[in-house]
Amino acid sequence: MPYSPLRLWPIACATLLASLPIAPAQASIDFGILGRDSEYRAREADYFSCATNLLSTGISEAEAAAACSAALAPRQIGDCAIDLYNNTELQPEAIVAGCRQVRRPLELADCVVDVRAATTDTAETDILDSCRRSLLPRRYGNCVVGLARSTATTGIGALSSCIQAGDRPRNLRPSFVPSSQPIPTTPRSNVSTEGADAESQGIPLR
Repeated sequence: MPYSPLRLWPIACATLLASLPIAPAQASIDFGILGRDSEYRAREADYFSCATNLLSTGISEAEAAAACSAALAPRQIGDCAIDLYNNTELQPEAIVAGCRQVRRPLELADCVVDVRAATTDTAETDILDSCRRSLLPRRYGNCVVGLARSTATTGIGALSSCIQAGDRPRNLRPSFVPSSQPIPTTPRSNVSTEGADAESQGIPLR
């Protein structure tokens, strides 16, 4: 029988699969929603960093353990909390809750800190709530800071304007139905019956 490399293909595949570890290797995947260097599976050091930073804000060990263990990116939760704790007067419970409720905790911290520095007439709790509601906190913060510094808009007004602009749908296709002509709901009654009358009289149709 002539030699054929294709006959060895099943054996090579089986050998390769047998050499793989039973547990999947830890991979680093950037999801985009968590920022750069987001890991699919957090390491021990990430949970340690999260718990250490959360405890530094003054919350209990039970609260820190619950927050870090439930986080997809625990290190980012801790970094968000310690950043807000060092740069705002927010209560630790509000800080931890805010960082846990968003997909981009690092952007949330940047949003709150930047808006707080650019406005003087807005409560920090309102800033935190507005940044938390935005899907893109860093972009939202840039909008608020830009309006507050370049116009006479108050901080509260800038928060409201930017959150409404962020929720506005974009790039919608125009409707193909003319707005001046209503859509008919029933068939027209003046449909021609000439063909039916001719057929009933035996006249051949062309």
